[in-house]
Amino acid sequence: PPRPPPPPHEHFRRQRQMCIRDRYLIEASEPSNIDGRTRRLAASFDFLRKYAEEHFQTEETIMLDTDFPDYSAHREEHQYFLGHVEALHQEMESTGFSPRLSREVNFYAVEWFVDHILGSDMQLVEFLKYKH
Repeated sequence: PPRPPPPPHEHFRRQRQMCIRDRYLIEASEPSNIDGRTRRLAASFDFLRKYAEEHFQTEETIMLDTDFPDYSAHREEHQYFLGHVEALHQEMESTGFSPRLSREVNFYAVEWFVDHILGSDMQLVEFLKYKH
């Protein structure tokens, strides 16, 4: 059976940890050869997808369980992110490493998540604070 989601405060603590880890992902995309860069970029994709899927599933469960009024819009942000990451992954699969692609992945690993956490996720946190 699936594990129950962590409590909301634990979920958001883990988000902060993810942002710290993203800084290491940026540094990890700088080996000196193309094969190494491609492998590291592929590892970044794997990490991003796994983390995002777990994070989004937990967050969406919390939103549904608490009747969060902006659930649909928030879920659309999640779907957009996952779709964009998948498109970038497909590009890497077909063309291999490129500096532009690495920058784009790093943007989404850091900037998108930070913006999402500070924006939409904080709206959810505020809602949960007043709901309970």
